[in-house]
Amino acid sequence: MGAMVMKNKTIDKLAKVLLASGLLGGLAEPGQTADVWVPNLEVQFSKIAHHGDPFGFNLGVARNPDWCRHYQGLARYNAVDGTPFFYLTRSGGWTGGHCTVYGDCGNVSCPGELVVVRLGSRDRDGERMRSNKLQRGVDFDNTAPDPNDVAAASFSFDGAPGWPRYRHPGGVQIVNDVMAIAFEKEEDAEVEHAVGFYRLTDPLHPVLLNRFWMHPGLLLPISETPTLGMVGMTQEPSSGKYLLVFAVTADSSYLAFYETTSANLADPDLGMQPLDLWHKRELGDGEGDWREWQSLNFLRQTDGSLYLACSGANASGFGTEDWIRLYRVIRNGNEFTLQSVTGRHLQSGEPNLGDCGAAGGFYVSPTGQLIFYLSEHDNDGPNDSIFMGEFRNYDVREPATVDACGGWVEFYEDEDGWADSSPDRSVIWDLVDAQKDDWQDLSLQSWDDEFDSIRWNLPPGMEVTLYKDVGFTGDSMVLSGQGVYGRLDAFGFGDCISSVQATAGHLVEVLVSKNCVVTPGGSCANTVADGLERLDRCSSKSHFLSVAPGAYPEALVIGQEVTLRTASTGMVTIGSP
Repeated sequence: MGAMVMKNKTIDKLAKVLLASGLLGGLAEPGQTADVWVPNLEVQFSKIAHHGDPFGFNLGVARNPDWCRHYQGLARYNAVDGTPFFYLTRSGGWTGGHCTVYGDCGNVSCPGELVVVRLGSRDRDGERMRSNKLQRGVDFDNTAPDPNDVAAASFSFDGAPGWPRYRHPGGVQIVNDVMAIAFEKEEDAEVEHAVGFYRLTDPLHPVLLNRFWMHPGLLLPISETPTLGMVGMTQEPSSGKYLLVFAVTADSSYLAFYETTSANLADPDLGMQPLDLWHKRELGDGEGDWREWQSLNFLRQTDGSLYLACSGANASGFGTEDWIRLYRVIRNGNEFTLQSVTGRHLQSGEPNLGDCGAAGGFYVSPTGQLIFYLSEHDNDGPNDSIFMGEFRNYDVREPATVDACGGWVEFYEDEDGWADSSPDRSVIWDLVDAQKDDWQDLSLQSWDDEFDSIRWNLPPGMEVTLYKDVGFTGDSMVLSGQGVYGRLDAFGFGDCISSVQATAGHLVEVLVSKNCVVTPGGSCANTVADGLERLDRCSSKSHFLSVAPGAYPEALVIGQEVTLRTASTGMVTIGSP
């Protein structure tokens, strides 16, 4: 295979303009999605929460999906200003049967779609986004996402310039501001399979740099039917070239490895070098854990080791369960070996967090946190919104650190719920979001008297109290610092928690302007007299100050929301009483 090089099929001849646009590798611009490496990758993957945080987006300008013409690929990206985006591909192919009357194309096939979701309500630090479906008196499944989290652009693969005609765009991965998309079933052409590279510098206007017609049938045994439904991509540290992996059969049993002939994906002379064809039987005893995956993503550990992360559902022996699995990738010249590392059984129901048989993708934050995102097939959420899940580390961060803004307690329906191989539900109490949901009466969210285990991590000076009765009454248990209770019944609190409240480090909502405090004299300063500490920015919309209990009659704060946290139990009064 070494002598065969596939040349590009460039749609838009933008390469000359973009040769100096930073595609040669290295880190992306601040706030954008680089090929970030993961510290302690195997540990982080083994600690991805079974239970995701409820998430979603509003349909906006996107076309109406259905069960068959559904979302296929998913990736998160951060703009230069930090605004997070999702990119989702959607199939337009019609397969008959129950698909006939649904969707936006009736009983015919239509072009595939790329949906760009702008998450305007979320923090801009590139880290975990937390749930955007918090509303008092309404459970997660009946809460629409924040209206600022919406599909803001939609592109049809209909043959227009930059958007080649395909019914089935599949898996995606983003590296260094470029998104690779796998295509199959090209309309009105004999050549069916391709990979496209799109530049995302302007998130709402992706630009096609290069497209390659792929011929996986040339690599496969004649008895196999070739497909090209998934793609993973990474940049090789030594050469700067891009390594790609494709699932080239519908059951994912065969993977094909390719490498670009240049480190510049905008090069008009770029080629694709076939390297190796791999089969699942090469896993030996680990073949039983391989399944019909829906997504493939390359990940790198900070020591340069390469891994392949997979997600999928409806696998033989697992019914409709959702699984993710990590494989170590060993390269020896042009040959590749996969070694199974670990897998996680996800809980994507109650509330609805999507389906690993639909779109999923892994994301690495600027601080190296590994997060998995999942969507449903179509739009079954409130007001035609799309159900999603954010699956982060069950310690929230790795290592398990917490700042003044980041205190949390997670509650599980199982004993040792974070380690259960067949998990039930869990829900997280986040300090920053504590006032947005019904923690005063957990029956309003169907969580009362359900919890059997907890994990928590709270900043110094913060205490959270668990009560057996609603309205913060009845017998109670106080949490502080960091800890784990695998069996709450050992403390007499199994299946009997009905309300939760922060009882030290009391939160007071006030207003602040321009990330500073305005004194009565009109001056703007980073500090306030009488002991207020320096204002620290915790997010783009919420700001925190750590203060000592007492009165601050000369302090006046105006503008956007800020939260004051006392250094110990006591009252804080801002301004004249």
